[in-house]
Amino acid sequence: MKNVVKKKTKPEYVYIGSMYYSIIVAVKGVDLYIPRLSVDHTIVDLSNNKFEGEIPNTIRYLKYLKVLNLSHNSLTGQIAHALGKI
Repeated sequence: MKNVVKKKTKPEYVYIGSMYYSIIVAVKGVDLYIPRLSVDHTIVDLSNNKFEGEIPNTIRYLKYLKVLNLSHNSLTGQIAHALGKI
């Protein structure tokens, strides 16, 4: 995952107590260790929920979304072009 920092700003990380929050993200069988979770990383996993129908276009408004997993559902229709920026 690429860490993008806006010009002239300090990166912000999720800080709990005296430690930074770290996670391991598994996407398509690949484990990715993130030692400091940036407040800009938004990961949504909606896999295996038996969702049906079309993928809603409202997902395009989630501007900080970095990872979206909709696998193992019964979704139909085309993937919106706006999701190509994820």
